[in-house]
Amino acid sequence: INPYYIEATSNKGTAFEKEGRWAEALDAYRKALAIDKQDTFSAVLARQAQERLALQQNVERKKRLDNLVKELAERFRTQPKSPSGAEDTWTSRPMVLTFVDMQEKGELGERDGFAGVLTAHLTEQLNASGRVQVVERALVERLLEELNLGSSELADPNTALRLGRVLAAKLLGTGSLHNLPGGNMVNLRLVDTETSLIAKVFARQISSTHSLETQFFQLNREILAAIIQTYPLQGYVARMDGSRAMINLGSKQGVVVGAHFEALQEQEPVTYKGKTLQSAPRAVAQLKVVQVEPELCLAEVISQETPVGPDAKVREKFTPAQ
Repeated sequence: INPYYIEATSNKGTAFEKEGRWAEALDAYRKALAIDKQDTFSAVLARQAQERLALQQNVERKKRLDNLVKELAERFRTQPKSPSGAEDTWTSRPMVLTFVDMQEKGELGERDGFAGVLTAHLTEQLNASGRVQVVERALVERLLEELNLGSSELADPNTALRLGRVLAAKLLGTGSLHNLPGGNMVNLRLVDTETSLIAKVFARQISSTHSLETQFFQLNREILAAIIQTYPLQGYVARMDGSRAMINLGSKQGVVVGAHFEALQEQEPVTYKGKTLQSAPRAVAQLKVVQVEPELCLAEVISQETPVGPDAKVREKFTPAQ
């Protein structure tokens, strides 16, 4: 292999990776980065290989992962076909997402493992946002191995959804990546594991002549915006202290400093021709989060039509800055 041919050097690493030879894979990725330290592709693969190598060397962590995989596999085999409902249907749970079976199609790409690089990079960025938790790839792969599930089995929507539920994921990210001359076409679907409905579809051309880092970042922002708009955080005001509200949502649910919430007021139902019509709740106050703890946050009331009191419902409001 030409030592200055970065594509072949990183492809050599992915070949080692498929054989579980993580140390040699990491060495190949580092050699690729020595050719071009700005190469996003090799940087993502190197971080991933470093994490897998660390897992192999950490006996206790590997043992915990193995036990967790066995527990999750048993849940998968015994779980009911439909999920049970939660008692508090208003308060949001943590937004967990798992990527499963992004298939590469089309002609042979110049860089091997593009789908894995894409999902790994999106995982890093979404986790860094604090709003979404993405299930660790090593856990997903070990669970698939334990359950002996491959691409053909995961093509069954019911199987993929059951897997998402076992991993406590609200959203399942799946789809395909088509290798095309001069780039790739990404088709990504976010599927709601509770309703089985497709929450959002993303179709984006990834050009080989533009920065991968920038293009991945833009796709990440689109995904994050779609999640916030489709699944805004919901909770209650637990206590008021002057103009500051304590809300029963914290970093565990994905609240970050600067997030905006609306306090809601239920509307009186209207009876028309014997049928009761219920309007959507109306926003009566705007709040901005100024402090976040694991299970609660403090938000300043920045405007209000009516006073906000304990037990008031609140809902996250999407702002472009997010």
